[in-house]
Amino acid sequence: MRWHLVRRYGAYQVGTPGRAHMDESSRTGALRVVVVDDHTFYRDGLVGLLEESGLDVVADVATGEAVLGVVGETKPDVVVMDLSMPGLGGIEATRALGVRYPSTPVVMLTVSQESDDVLGGLLAGARGFVLKDGPVEDVVTAIAEAAAGGAYLSSRVSLRLLEYVRRTRGRAGGARFTDQEIEVLTRLSEGDKPAVIAETMGITERTVRRLASDVVMKMHVENRGEIAVRALRDRIV
Repeated sequence: MRWHLVRRYGAYQVGTPGRAHMDESSRTGALRVVVVDDHTFYRDGLVGLLEESGLDVVADVATGEAVLGVVGETKPDVVVMDLSMPGLGGIEATRALGVRYPSTPVVMLTVSQESDDVLGGLLAGARGFVLKDGPVEDVVTAIAEAAAGGAYLSSRVSLRLLEYVRRTRGRAGGARFTDQEIEVLTRLSEGDKPAVIAETMGITERTVRRLASDVVMKMHVENRGEIAVRALRDRIV
């Protein structure tokens, strides 16, 4: 059963797209998720697939503005955010969430593979970047990784991130990336699975995931001041 946002969140205008969901499965220990996407058909389908996968979708909304209020009320473990939305876009909303709710990770969801979009989402603070044309299992995995404090990078996203790391490596004042981190990113960008990378590098799969996560976290630290400045400049915090 689902509730309309207007019934649970009085600050929103009547007719605002989105729903707050009855909290029926949280007692099972399922991860709590908020879904943000302005395409109703896609959002409804994704919500259904995530719930079938055992996740507790506590709310779904259509705008970046709406999610800023919903997260404070529902306290999800992870937010799944569409990148391209009218009004407050996914990147700007992710920056704002990072300032307001720094402990709530964001997984970015998009059809774009453009470097500016991928890097923009990750630099804004997203813990994962999933392409919409991929299987729902990618989204579920990204949610689990983000909730556990890690990061999820598909092969195509890893390639864009690798290009950024190589371009900025050694830059004065920039993040410092280790040879192992570069190697893991390279292998991920070539489509290798973490288990295969672990075997060939002689490390554990858990270490592979940690190394990929470390790159993303270093990018977040490097850009934390910029994120706060932009959020304040845009008056979205």
